[in-house]
Amino acid sequence: MRSSRDVRRTLTVAGVWAVVVVMLMMGGFSLAGPATVPRPGSGIASERTGAPGTALPHGASSTTHVATTAVRDIHAAEYSPRAPSRSMATSTAASPGCSSQPCPMGITDYGVTPSLGSYTYRTNEVESFVDISTLHVNQSNGASCLDGNAAWCMGFQSNWVTEGVKVHNVAHDYWTQDVAQVAYDSSCSSPCVSGTYSVTWLDNIWNFSAPGCTTLTGKGCMNAGDLTGNGHLRCSSHGGAPTFYYCVGATVYDLRLPFTVWTFMSVGTNGGTPSKSQVNFYGAVVKGNAYHYGFTYDTVNFTSGSAGGGTPMFQVKNSNTPYGIPFDGEWDICGPAGGASVTIGSIAATLESYYYHAGWVSIKHAWSSGYDTAESAYYVNLYAFGGFRYTASAATGTENPATSLW
Repeated sequence: MRSSRDVRRTLTVAGVWAVVVVMLMMGGFSLAGPATVPRPGSGIASERTGAPGTALPHGASSTTHVATTAVRDIHAAEYSPRAPSRSMATSTAASPGCSSQPCPMGITDYGVTPSLGSYTYRTNEVESFVDISTLHVNQSNGASCLDGNAAWCMGFQSNWVTEGVKVHNVAHDYWTQDVAQVAYDSSCSSPCVSGTYSVTWLDNIWNFSAPGCTTLTGKGCMNAGDLTGNGHLRCSSHGGAPTFYYCVGATVYDLRLPFTVWTFMSVGTNGGTPSKSQVNFYGAVVKGNAYHYGFTYDTVNFTSGSAGGGTPMFQVKNSNTPYGIPFDGEWDICGPAGGASVTIGSIAATLESYYYHAGWVSIKHAWSSGYDTAESAYYVNLYAFGGFRYTASAATGTENPATSLW
């Protein structure tokens, strides 16, 4: 199976993508992507227009199996943080990451090398991919899924900590999550298709600016006036008070393996007067060397005050947030939501994770298990796959958390 990078290269050569090198001006927000291949941050107008399912990026044809998702239960949209551990992210830790199963398994950058040295970087754009060829969950958890037809579901989470977000003139740290909830629909009716998979897109934002921020009384927690989301009117949104913000996008039905899930997040300021810190969330499904679905489904603006939006960035460094868990970048295989675990019966998948710094580059060093998220999975083994880019392969087996992949 070709990876998502191969798919994009094939589409470009075939002329399906128009190479567009412009600055995207969306509500004043501007981020330039690389000049060689179009992507969410590089000015592809078609992915920014129309209702879900009516216009797709890069000239792909529309899919009829897309539906707006109503939130049946807030807990199905809550991808919770782990309880903090003050000693987790230090260079003296012998094995960064979750220590024993079940763990969120995937690719994580803690700002820690295999020899436990430290480094740091900041970036405006991050993206992750998973090419899925085999996937089955050995439990019935459909009641916890956003897809109301699902027999079972699980999550792929892109989790990054955003530093320097200005809220009422004060810089804050927020945990931003771009999530693909993958489900299996054994029996259902249109637009769902029996015996196929679905993907529901959603995001979460949590305040990590102080200890206790995920409680109702913690100082610096979410307040109703701190942010405004659903900037594209493409998701079902909760305003952010008192614990976290979420927005649930469309559900894409009728997916048959293999297919690729792509997440993309960008952070910056919206260019207003005064400017506001802003985060954008994108999700796509690539199927059969073509885009099956893809949209920026949510833009979140933070209330800044007279000082403006500051210089918010995604931050990776070998230290903890004020809340008490690491400044890291994670691409995790995990449970459906609400801190739940999932038992993987079989999986064969390839994972990649990148950040933008004068071009798209693989995360510096990868560890096999995440830490920030409370959702987890049993029986996923991660190992590095060498070649011209860094990838990790997920297979069914005994977990190997806290393993250095590269």
